[in-house]
Amino acid sequence: MTTPTSRVFDHVLIIMLENEYRSYVLRNRFMRKLAKQGIELTNYCGVMHPSQTNYIASIAGELCNVTYDSSVYNKKNGGPRKQSTIVDLIEAAGLTWKAYMQNYPGQPWTPELIPQDDYPYLTKHDPFSSFEGIVQNPERWKCIVDEYQFWSDVINGQLPNYAWFTPNMWNDGHYVAGTRLPATERAPQLVNQTAAWLETLFAALQFPGPNSRLPPRTLVVVTFDEADYEAEYYKDQHDATSYDGPNQIYTVLLGDGIPQGTVETGFNHYSLLKTIERNFGLGTLGKNDAACNSFDFLWNQSFQWGKPTPTPLNTSGPLAAAGFADRLHVVSVGNQAELQCQSWDGSQWTAPANIGATCSGGVALAATSGGLMLVFQPGNQSLCALSFTPQAGWSKTPQTLVGQAVGTFALTALDDGGLMLAYRDSGNQIQSLLYANGAWATTPTPVNKLQTDGTIALVTLGPSLYLIAKAVGQDEMNVVSYNTAEFNVVTIAPSKTNGTYNNSTKGAWSPSAFPVAQFGVVRSTTPSGSPTSSSPGSSGSSGSPSGSSTSSSSGKASKLEKIVKTIVDWPEPEPKWEPHTAGGPLVAAELGGVIHLVHPGATAPQVSEETFSTSGILTPQCPVSYTKGEPGVSDGYGTLAQAGWTAATEIATVQQNSARGLTLARLNSQLILLFQSDTSGQVQMLTGTIE
Repeated sequence: MTTPTSRVFDHVLIIMLENEYRSYVLRNRFMRKLAKQGIELTNYCGVMHPSQTNYIASIAGELCNVTYDSSVYNKKNGGPRKQSTIVDLIEAAGLTWKAYMQNYPGQPWTPELIPQDDYPYLTKHDPFSSFEGIVQNPERWKCIVDEYQFWSDVINGQLPNYAWFTPNMWNDGHYVAGTRLPATERAPQLVNQTAAWLETLFAALQFPGPNSRLPPRTLVVVTFDEADYEAEYYKDQHDATSYDGPNQIYTVLLGDGIPQGTVETGFNHYSLLKTIERNFGLGTLGKNDAACNSFDFLWNQSFQWGKPTPTPLNTSGPLAAAGFADRLHVVSVGNQAELQCQSWDGSQWTAPANIGATCSGGVALAATSGGLMLVFQPGNQSLCALSFTPQAGWSKTPQTLVGQAVGTFALTALDDGGLMLAYRDSGNQIQSLLYANGAWATTPTPVNKLQTDGTIALVTLGPSLYLIAKAVGQDEMNVVSYNTAEFNVVTIAPSKTNGTYNNSTKGAWSPSAFPVAQFGVVRSTTPSGSPTSSSPGSSGSSGSPSGSSTSSSSGKASKLEKIVKTIVDWPEPEPKWEPHTAGGPLVAAELGGVIHLVHPGATAPQVSEETFSTSGILTPQCPVSYTKGEPGVSDGYGTLAQAGWTAATEIATVQQNSARGLTLARLNSQLILLFQSDTSGQVQMLTGTIE
């Protein structure tokens, strides 16, 4: 994967709107038209709930222990946050920034210099006012300005490199215009209210189009903070309290040079932050932005599998692979049950070398900072480990990790330098062992009663670890998470608006499992004037017609009323979960902030993959429940309960006819898939890259 340093935009303008599911927004004529004038990200999600969490995360790369919609300056909320933000990176690079707040008051401070609300401006929608490094710096105060300054900067050609625009509480669709009241039903009333304001704004900017008043090479991002709350669909499905269901939101990229089309890859607000950091060469904040994906397509990049090539590997047993020191290391089982290792430097394979141990079951391999760790099953089907360093080679004496016979198992490296091993015991319960500070744990930890009668996979995305397992008696898969980062821990004292149902953990498995499933819509017909993609998970980035539609209403009715009358021409169905199925071995690896899960089909040898790329997933402290008022549960905000996978895609050139010889590993900027397409034992290799 190459990472171009050249900018694809010189300015970015982020317009953050409020609280709507993507499908609600697409019922509006103007918002549909806008989606077809740029790139719609059909699987873009908010980070958490409620609103303020997403504003904070969008500039800080983490939640900063905020799970509420009240000022951080309240004593119970801990005061201004000390974390770094995108502002620090922007200024360190010598670039400019401003945050434009509609109806921003002339005096935004109390006498004690505490940011204050002045309705319809609210600080909870102004994330810049929540950070000590901004509010205690008078020069940075001057960069938080009102809408009048926005127009002045546009007219005078002074739009900064990084521009944020928060509309007031009416124009962002939070409350009914002129009131402090929510709508009885958020859609369509508040969607149309927002769309009417946005249409007026863009008309004044003459955007998008060749006569735009914005500077050339300006990327405009129209997005929402989060999905809707109290949605009747989810209440009917789950007896849900507020914010239930995936946090999927409408997000469109617009500007000169931006083609028309859709992208189904999963993104969230951390991905937008990462894209800005990448474009301007800022580095990262070292939090959820560090390992997440960016909008690669802006650089004309996408992930592609190559063509299969033969390898000198030949085995009737299992395979395991890991990238270390610029080489792919592969462990296999020879004819006499001898474990052997070969490596590949990108062009040449080494000859097989015996490791010095025998194996009659499975193998798993992972890289540490200093070498490799191999876990394997000797004759009694227990689990043993051997380590490798370039200086000493393979260790001579295997270490017994699990004394009794086990079933399938998996191993992966963690973001914090450790390793995680998971295995299926004799009762189909999954157990785990942690390797940290150079030693294995002596006692296994159950994975929250997650059970399987098939294979499992382990994979990391930054500080988030995921364990994927086939469900007992089914072909569907379940997944649980495990967090290794302090910045993804939320601990809020109980109150009227907060409690343990928001809290998340570090160093523990999620007490709830979730389906490996796509969250999307399938429509049998496409009404005239609607987007051409068939679902929120429709693949590719092919263009859609730019067309437009106009209201047929006339008379003295207001513009908003006209839109209200015409938005019902295309009601998009509510999205639903579509579980994925698999057969044979499960293997997974991450590249460019995207997890690739690869496996044969449930009833056929054809190999398919699904991807997952939602960064910053929280691991809940309590089991997730959607029953209102139930004590001791999590609401699931920011967890796997609100994150979906892409649609399954066949890897056309790969069939897996062996139950064991399938492995996937990352080698620098490549994914390497090793597979056996027949029973001869011959291993083939497929390389995947982002380019």
